[in-house]
Amino acid sequence: MMASYRYSTHPNYNLGFVIVWRSWNNWKSFHATILSTGQWRSFRCLVCLQSLGIDSCSKLEGRGSSSEEFLPLPQLERLEIKYCRSLLEIPKLPASLGGLLVWNCESLVALPSNLGDLAKLRHLWLRGCSELKALPDGMDGLTSLEGLGIGRCPGLNKFPQGLLQRLQPSNP
Repeated sequence: MMASYRYSTHPNYNLGFVIVWRSWNNWKSFHATILSTGQWRSFRCLVCLQSLGIDSCSKLEGRGSSSEEFLPLPQLERLEIKYCRSLLEIPKLPASLGGLLVWNCESLVALPSNLGDLAKLRHLWLRGCSELKALPDGMDGLTSLEGLGIGRCPGLNKFPQGLLQRLQPSNP
């Protein structure tokens, strides 16, 4: 059984998303460097996955995906999406998620609509998402949130009121 696996493209091969390991359904961690639009559903066979890293997937757009589309990973605890410069939106995330990092996804216009429903989310980091205009409503439901980092997101002009109230320091 393999606990962690890293997949990337080799310059001599023109491969898509391929899994070639007998015990893939027991993986705990996966890092992909080539994905394209429509391949979110490909993860549904990785039911034990707890950590997913998606890095430099220039063909991953999320365009035309339904806002009702779910990332089919029921045990996912950490999701990192970095340098996916064509990514427009992220599908709904599983309730098990404890950490979300989205870096340098310049075309991202929307975060998952169910983000505020993720009661286990402890860390949310957004950086370099220049097309992101707003955080989703309902983020006051992030009752476990311990860390929030937002940087280099110049288009962000709407911050949910409930989240602002929740982040206010309590008076002793």
